[in-house]
Amino acid sequence: MVESALVKSGAVASRKITVKALVSLGIVALAVALPQFAHLVAGAAAGVAWLPMYLPVLLGGCLMGPVWGAVIGMAGGQLLTLLMNLRVLFLCVSPDRGCTAR
Repeated sequence: MVESALVKSGAVASRKITVKALVSLGIVALAVALPQFAHLVAGAAAGVAWLPMYLPVLLGGCLMGPVWGAVIGMAGGQLLTLLMNLRVLFLCVSPDRGCTAR
């Protein structure tokens, strides 16, 4: 959706990347803020019941495409983990070595 709007406006490649990065940054911020807001308003059970982090990630995938959506999903999850210390952070080093917990 964003790509087609940028193509229609005749934007150059560097401007497309800048616009996509800014939109992605806003969606990642929403993916971090929305769960916190849900916990604040409806309590701890709201995060489990409504899964508010996945709404911005889904929006990002629909607006930005599958590759940018995947990056938004991974960045949002990792950032939320680092900022709120919610769960174990897994980093995949390589497919043959498996994942290591951090």
